[in-house]
Amino acid sequence: MRICSETDDIADQSCNIADMDWDDLKCVIAFRRAGSLDAAAKKLGINATTIARRIRSLESHFGQRLVERGGEGRLGLTETGLKVAGQAEAIEQITGDLEDELSNAKDSIAGLVRLSSVPMVINHLLIPRAHAFLQSHPDLRLNLDSENRTVSLINRETDIALRLARPVEGGHSLKTQRICSLVHSLYMSSDIDLAASDGMNWIGYQETMHHLPQAAWLQNKVTHDGGVFSPVAVCDFAGATEAVAAGLGKSVLPRLIADQDQRLQRLPDPVFDLKREVWLVYRAEDHRLMRIQTVCDWLAELFGSS
Repeated sequence: MRICSETDDIADQSCNIADMDWDDLKCVIAFRRAGSLDAAAKKLGINATTIARRIRSLESHFGQRLVERGGEGRLGLTETGLKVAGQAEAIEQITGDLEDELSNAKDSIAGLVRLSSVPMVINHLLIPRAHAFLQSHPDLRLNLDSENRTVSLINRETDIALRLARPVEGGHSLKTQRICSLVHSLYMSSDIDLAASDGMNWIGYQETMHHLPQAAWLQNKVTHDGGVFSPVAVCDFAGATEAVAAGLGKSVLPRLIADQDQRLQRLPDPVFDLKREVWLVYRAEDHRLMRIQTVCDWLAELFGSS
C-alpha cells in the first residue's frame, strides 16, 4: 500500500507506508481535522510539541513542507500536506474497516468504541453510569469525548455521537434515532427559601451563546414576563448549574441532571415548554458490529428509562 503516487510529485522519497510511522500520519490527520496544533494535541492526548515534531518527521521523509503559515499568521496544511492527510485518512478507513471485520468475526462484544457528546451529557450522565455498564462487558473499552463542537462521524472522528439537535449531515451513510427529550425546569439553590424565588435574578447566557435554546427561552421569559438578569452570565450548562447552586440566581436546567443535584431545588412550573431532543447517531456501515450495537442499546435504555 502506498500513500502517494508518482503523479503526486511528493519528492523522490520512497512513499511506502512501511517506511513511515503511523503515529506521524495520525498527527497530520488530527491537525487537519482540529485546525490547530493545540486542538490536535488535545484530541490525541499528547502535547503540541510532539505534534509539531512528528509533522516535521514527515516533512523530512517527503522532502516538502506539509504545514505553513497563512496570511493571518495561522498554521495550515500546504497542498502537499492536504494530499498526505487525505490519503492517510483513506488508510485509516481501510484499517478501521479491517478491524471492524475481524472484531465482528469474533462474535464478541470487545474492542474500543469512541463516543462523543457535549460535556453536560458525558460528564453528568454517562461517566457516572459507565462503570456498571463496563462491568457487564469487561472486554469493551469506551473513549468518552466531551466536546461542544460537532464531531464528524463521516471522517471517523468518533463511532457514536449523542446530539442535542436533529442531525442534518450524512444522509443515508448515517443511522439516527431520537432516544428522548430532555425536559427542562426552573431551579434555584436549595439553601434559599423557595418563597424568595419570585424576587431572584435570572442566570442568563453570554451573548455569543444566545443561539442555544435555553438561552433564547430565558431571554424571551425575561422580556415578556419581567425580571432582571444576574450580573453573572454563563456560557454552558455547567456554569449555569454552579451559578444557581451558589445562590446567584435561578435558571433553566434539564431535569434529568438537575434533579440529581442536592444543591438545587426545582421551582413549581406546571406549564413548561422547553425540551431538547437527544439523537443517537452512528455510521450505517457499523450497524452489525456488536460493540457498536451494545453501546447504542445501553444509551437508548439509559435515556429511555430516565
